[in-house]
This record gives sequence, structure tokens and C-alpha cells, in this order.
Amino acid sequence: MKAKEKKLLAKIKRAEGQVAGIGRMYEEGRSCVEIAQQIKAAKSALDRVARDILTDEASRCVRSGKSGEFEKIVKLLFGLQK
Repeated sequence: MKAKEKKLLAKIKRAEGQVAGIGRMYEEGRSCVEIAQQIKAAKSALDRVARDILTDEASRCVRSGKSGEFEKIVKLLFGLQK
């Protein structure tokens, strides 16, 4: 596994931990503010993971000449497609 892939997997694991933490906080009856802060942090972490993955995929599509896939990725990156 390449260093870049390891780094991305570490980001994914970190986001997983944040999401699991939200569940624990909810079960423990933590304050709404604390839970909201954790949700914001998890969303930001997932946004970074998505950006990294989609950027890599877009680059791969351009190199391999798959323009249709590239266009879909661009739309996803800019929130134009769900």
C-alpha cells in the first residue's frame, strides 16, 4: 500500500472514530453543544476524505481518458449531483 493510501485510510479511521464518539456522547446524555461540535468535526473530516478521494479519481479519469466519469466527479465535487 502506498504512503498516500495509508494517509487516506488514517483519515477515514479518524472520521469513523469521530462518528462512533457521537453515538457514545448521545448515549451518555452529553450536552447538545458538545454533540453538535463533534458532529461538525466529523462532517469536516468526511468532507476532507471525500475531497481527497474524488480528486484522486478525477485525476485518474483524466489520465485514462474517461471524460464521462470525470464530468460526474466534477459535479459531485461541486455539489451539482447527488
